Amino acid sequence: MQEPSAFTIEPVLQRLLEELYRLLAGVPMLLLALLIVWAAWLLGRWMSRRKLIDRAARTNPFIQELTRTTVRWLVLGAGIVVALELLQATALVGAVLGTAGVLGVALGFAFKDILENYLAGILMSLRQPFAPRDHVVIDGNEGIILSMTSRATILMTPGRL
Repeated sequence: MQEPSAFTIEPVLQRLLEELYRLLAGVPMLLLALLIVWAAWLLGRWMSRRKLIDRAARTNPFIQELTRTTVRWLVLGAGIVVALELLQATALVGAVLGTAGVLGVALGFAFKDILENYLAGILMSLRQPFAPRDHVVIDGNEGIILSMTSRATILMTPGRL
């Protein structure tokens, strides 16, 4: 007659140690990936402060800021993709990009009016139908333009604040 086998903890501990060693072996790559993301962030900040951007949109401070922000995010995004590739997380990269596309469409529909107003602000900034300190009449509201941003045009009306 055979005796029932007793539960032994050694195989469990052995497997746990193997997983721990595997995780510790990946720490240098993880640190390198974090270093790449940090370097991309610094590079994006540096590139966004270059005079080339100022010259590209010299007459329009809003377009300068929009260009700076876009450059920063593009460089950081490229750094994140490179770091994920380094960690051999290509499936994760595909999933993240796919999710970003679906999320972008969903948010586009959800915030349609806000996005329309934001894009209208960008187009107004490009076309510049009026500038700060111009006297205008818009939909029956008369006043002086104080400032223009991507979201609002601030109009000072005489007698009303």
